[in-house]
Amino acid sequence: MSVIIPSYNRKTLLSRAIGSVLAQTEQDFEIIVVDDASTDGTKEWLKEMYTDERIRYERLSHNSGVHIARNHGLELARGESIVFLDSDDELLPSALERGMQALRRDFGMCIAPFRRDDGSLTGFDRQEGELPFIDFLCENGMRDTKNSFAMMRREAIGDVRYLSRNLDFIFFRRVGARTRIYFLPEPLGLYHKSGGSMTKARKAPDLGLSITRARVLADFLDEFGRLLIANRPLMYGFYAYGASVGLLLAGDTRRARTFAREAAQQQPRPKYVVWSLFSHLPFSPTLARLGFSIKKVLYASSL
Repeated sequence: MSVIIPSYNRKTLLSRAIGSVLAQTEQDFEIIVVDDASTDGTKEWLKEMYTDERIRYERLSHNSGVHIARNHGLELARGESIVFLDSDDELLPSALERGMQALRRDFGMCIAPFRRDDGSLTGFDRQEGELPFIDFLCENGMRDTKNSFAMMRREAIGDVRYLSRNLDFIFFRRVGARTRIYFLPEPLGLYHKSGGSMTKARKAPDLGLSITRARVLADFLDEFGRLLIANRPLMYGFYAYGASVGLLLAGDTRRARTFAREAAQQQPRPKYVVWSLFSHLPFSPTLARLGFSIKKVLYASSL
């Protein structure tokens, strides 16, 4: 199996993640550290600290984001099963063994919670067993999957890839739609919240990124929206609003207005209703971009 660890300037914490994999009860694995163009000497540190041939190091030519680092690791992976691990988190000793036990029962994905620093658990709250896809898709903790344990068969992943930052849940839902999912209720990892993490750091407003994320989110809603409306209409409203904002910034007024209207219909909060009305103004894309620029200035002034 392949454990993929993306990292950016995390050498002070990377040993914790790597050490947790090396301490597994299941020892048949490779570790792929994908360095997202770190400037803290990660390569030299890794070479000095570890001689284990199961640890592979790959460096991206320029800083590209955690989603690109994960995809690169996926292309390099030799294992028949895949686990992604953030560079500042840890796997508990039996994680890989428990995950493999589930996959051997003819499942393509195994998910389990991580334990947070405060003792609470991430992700789902249910009993062990097969997790129907509709439950996986609509669980209230949808966005928490990225902070949980997930082991996947390579064949289940197929050509699914991470498409944008902070939209990890879309990757997991698309894989989950193609295979059987097994849920383990016991925590299989430790989730540490730290300010400099690739996935947890606060980012400056980025127009291009906002537009890209909106398009990815819109495609996801086109794919799974009817299921969400039937089972979690409020959740659909939340994501439809997010897609609408980015699409309006991109000037795609037709799709932006459609998602804005559906957001207000499925979750009639004042904010969504007002946004739906705003999106139909003649100059709404220009006004939206102006508002985004103001937000960016305010962010810069707060630093």
